[in-house]
Amino acid sequence: MNQQQHQQQSSTIENLLNQLYQQISKPQDIHKLAPQLKELFRRLDEAWQKAIDLLDIALQVAESSGDKDFQDQVRQIQQERKPEMVSVLAEQLREKGFTAPREVKEGMENSLYRLMELTRLGKREEVFYGILRVFVARGKPFPKDLARAFKPIYDHADFATLVLSYLTGVQQALYSGSGQSSGQSENSEAQ
Repeated sequence: MNQQQHQQQSSTIENLLNQLYQQISKPQDIHKLAPQLKELFRRLDEAWQKAIDLLDIALQVAESSGDKDFQDQVRQIQQERKPEMVSVLAEQLREKGFTAPREVKEGMENSLYRLMELTRLGKREEVFYGILRVFVARGKPFPKDLARAFKPIYDHADFATLVLSYLTGVQQALYSGSGQSSGQSENSEAQ
């Protein structure tokens, strides 16, 4: 996203916020509020995801540049924003687990509790392999958001929160008989 696109998205979010503030004060426009609130949060989630991606790219650039000051600054930003990153990502992963392709959920069914226990024990490589194996065996792409949970920026507690969020979503879908929520399709998994 270039600077002009960022400014447009920022002003669009600000415009939407201003409209919502105006509508709250007008009882006759209150019926329009819910869909616009939903749209606001969709846009904020999208902007947040792009900001996290940009932070990942900035860290890669910092590491390849060899500039220790820049690396320290980017890592400091990551540490400052980590609680929000974990919170947002955990909810996204729970939803991704719930809406994962049926074949993936069925493939994890027999190893779900083992994956949970390995996660609790902090066995990142074994958890990654166990989940990746299911996706590869089913010919499905591994979700980018799920891969993010295995990044070294996350300590054991954050790693466990993120992976268990995904596995909980899978478990909920398996045992609720549903597997589709919020109108998302199985194809949204790879995004």
